[in-house]
Amino acid sequence: MHEEVNDLQPILVELLVSPSDISKGDPVTFEAKVTYDGKNVDDAKEVIFEYWKEGDDDAKHKKVTVTSEGQGLYKLGETFLESGTYHVISHVTARDQHSMPMTEFTVK
Repeated sequence: MHEEVNDLQPILVELLVSPSDISKGDPVTFEAKVTYDGKNVDDAKEVIFEYWKEGDDDAKHKKVTVTSEGQGLYKLGETFLESGTYHVISHVTARDQHSMPMTEFTVK
């Protein structure tokens, strides 16, 4: 017996860091925009922002769980007091899938 396999749409996660020009002590916002099949996802099972300064070991990675702000948006505000290059990953679990987009940003 052959079962038809449905096309599985991937969850899409757009990870943004704003502002683009960051100085020490400035507020920074991480934003994950989560959609599935063209629709906003406000009920993700889990959204965690993991961030760290380049060169730090895993023990210094910070992980913060956030909830939906509506419109598929998950946000976290942070302030960085040291200049350097940083990395952020949004760990998103929704619709039985996991997505981990990563980006880097510089604090002057």
